[in-house]
Amino acid sequence: MGIGLIKVALLASLIVACFKQSSLAGTDNTILPDAFGPDVVDATIGKIAIVEQASLLKPQDRILIRIAWVETQFGTAQLTHPNYYGGIWRVDRAMFDVTVGMFNMDRYSDIFEAISTHLGIIWVQSTWEHCRQPLYSGLAARLFLHNANPIIPPGWSVEQQAIYWRDNYPHDPPTGNVTYFSVRVAELPGCTNKGIDLVFVVDGSGSVGPSNFETSKQFVNDVVDSFEIGSDRTRVGVIQYSSSVNIEFHLNQYTDKSSLQQAISSINYISGGTNTEEALNVMVDEGFKVTNGARELGIPRVAVVLTDGQSQGADRVRVPADRAREEDITIFAIGVTANINQAELNAIANKPNDTYVFEVSNFDAIATIGATLQDTACDQSAELPPLAELNGTIGENQAQNFVQDIPPEGITIILRTANGTVVMYGSTTLELPNSALNDFILTAIEGQGPVEIFIGEGFIGQVPNQNDTKANNETIGKLYISIKGKQATNVFSLVTAEGDVTKPEATEPGTTQPETTEPEGTQPDTTKPDNGVGIVTTTVPYIALIILNAFITARLAIAL
Repeated sequence: MGIGLIKVALLASLIVACFKQSSLAGTDNTILPDAFGPDVVDATIGKIAIVEQASLLKPQDRILIRIAWVETQFGTAQLTHPNYYGGIWRVDRAMFDVTVGMFNMDRYSDIFEAISTHLGIIWVQSTWEHCRQPLYSGLAARLFLHNANPIIPPGWSVEQQAIYWRDNYPHDPPTGNVTYFSVRVAELPGCTNKGIDLVFVVDGSGSVGPSNFETSKQFVNDVVDSFEIGSDRTRVGVIQYSSSVNIEFHLNQYTDKSSLQQAISSINYISGGTNTEEALNVMVDEGFKVTNGARELGIPRVAVVLTDGQSQGADRVRVPADRAREEDITIFAIGVTANINQAELNAIANKPNDTYVFEVSNFDAIATIGATLQDTACDQSAELPPLAELNGTIGENQAQNFVQDIPPEGITIILRTANGTVVMYGSTTLELPNSALNDFILTAIEGQGPVEIFIGEGFIGQVPNQNDTKANNETIGKLYISIKGKQATNVFSLVTAEGDVTKPEATEPGTTQPETTEPEGTQPDTTKPDNGVGIVTTTVPYIALIILNAFITARLAIAL
């Protein structure tokens, strides 16, 4: 090893240290022209959801992901001529011009203000050519649909959305008919999360009645149908409550979907009063007990509370609900009929309420929220303790999502794999980072040793978590992680430690990097060098990036 390489490494280390407090930029393929693929679509829809939450633009309830697939198969379909700029959502020039014309209409002013505030886009300055970027294509599609017909059919009804698409999303010639839309949507994959622990808390009080109780059971079965059921996948338990509380079955009782759904259909209606407070206590104390099938680490815990009326009041139900959140249980609250107590629902559910609280007018209408509930439940993250050591196995394209508090001294993440290849996407601002949108990427490959990264105060840039029950001085932020498997079987370990315990060499010397391919729809990933070590790209002047590249080269040379 030459002395010159050591000097380069030392110099680069000093320069990198000077920029340690800089903000960090990872990957954002939503603004990359001609980017494509499912992660790009998910990331784009996630950004559009921010605008929906901040304006009068209604939640799109799966219509955008379905149109992206039907029109261009997430951007992979061959378009008819080379000068077409409609992008993933196939927004024709005339359609885009309509959205620009909306800019000067007063009734849409809050939407464009939200787009400017949250996405930094002045829409009237956009051009059709910008739709080569997925974010612009998706926004144009969403704006065009809102102008054509703001009432989007519920996501549970593919046929109704197919009719909506046919009538409000014109092309010449048409892309296809209602049947074509429905057939293509059926090809979309379901939940890719490895699994969750899911407990339904179902109201069986006298005001529900036998017929509505049967409808409730069908709703539970419909939600369950979207998950892969198994002891190492999603586990499901059911609690029925009235004046008393019955545990119908625990999380570890049924390990296949057929038996599970049959058991749900066989639940007998008990009738009585509405003791929601006690039902929540039983859910926390028994429903998510490890000896009853709940998993200790790495698997999200989700509860769905279904009620038709009022019980003990918001103050009474808030106590067990907050206790559940302290145990890292995410709660959805579904209120049915006009008798519901809004304050109780809000006290039961996680925040924000517009994500975790659902209200429907009658039991027949609860099917309309099934698709949204399925999607949100699938995307939940498991809470990791400050000092964690998690060993897991995931399949190809399966994902596991985690969230962890960042202590004042920062946190080190160490990832390794004993078999296969796993990729970690991380962020302090995005709850579901992926290959298209993240703050950093780590790739662990069998035989290459551990990869690691330190996340300190200079990395943080986020809004407070509304469900955080910890004192402000205990943490400086949250770290969101998504781990995805790249081979048929991927055995990995994830270790977290407080403070900076990273080592000078993140891979074992003398190893050879297997050939890997970049995710579909992306440019080569510049946030990791060829040895698989995750290096965070900082938003510093270009000259510093050049020196950082020299630093990486020197570190590799020293390691070898």
